[in-house]
Amino acid sequence: MISPTDYKTISDYITYGYEQEESIASYLNNIIEDLNTLYSYMSSNLITYGNSFDNSYIGTFYAEINNIYNNMYLNKITNPKDLLNLVYSMQQHITRYYGDVNSFLEDNSIKVYQIFADLSYDVGYEIDASNIET
Repeated sequence: MISPTDYKTISDYITYGYEQEESIASYLNNIIEDLNTLYSYMSSNLITYGNSFDNSYIGTFYAEINNIYNNMYLNKITNPKDLLNLVYSMQQHITRYYGDVNSFLEDNSIKVYQIFADLSYDVGYEIDASNIET
């Protein structure tokens, strides 16, 4: 059976990984917004002065950043299958070898983070508020 220490460590790693992925996605989104601003500025200023510019490098860079953003963030939101399978397997293991997940958490003084509790809920294992870090 998974030890209480291992359960807590794994649930924390899942939370940390989820948070990091969201932070990176947010950073990439900021880059996308900055590129849009840069493109607008360059277009209007160069056209105003009768010049033209090759915007293909901005468009290519924008497309690559946008692609990474979509793969990391949007796909996770719409299809977090691997992560949910891991959480489901953990909770199923606890249920099989210990019993109720909340009892396991309470009896071992384990508090999980809200993100992990939300993922657990998504796979059918609701974690009581008393077992969630505040």
